[in-house]
Amino acid sequence: MIRVEIDLNVRVRGNWTFVGLEDADGQVTVGDLVQVFEPESELEGPGRIEEVDFERRLIFLSVDWASLEPPGSSPLRVDEVAAYGIIASLSSRPAMAVATSSPQSTLVQVVDAPAVACAA
Repeated sequence: MIRVEIDLNVRVRGNWTFVGLEDADGQVTVGDLVQVFEPESELEGPGRIEEVDFERRLIFLSVDWASLEPPGSSPLRVDEVAAYGIIASLSSRPAMAVATSSPQSTLVQVVDAPAVACAA
């Protein structure tokens, strides 16, 4: 999984942040699930590539800020990242949900947020 270095103090568009292209340790595409990390505080967790601006050399990511933890405290499992990606993709705005699952139980917590409806 691609790792992207972020700054916890940089937040835009709700749950989003942005970094330079050089802050990713591999090539990224919109929709990719990545592992974000912040070396100063030694926190890491799931993120999703939302936009890539090649002209300004910026990557915009949605981040599950509440799930950032020190490395090794809770291994980032593929099912947790997949669940985060699915929930993030259900919205045109940054993710408003946190999802985890384990063999013992399944937990999905959705944060109440206003929605936009469209009629055809």
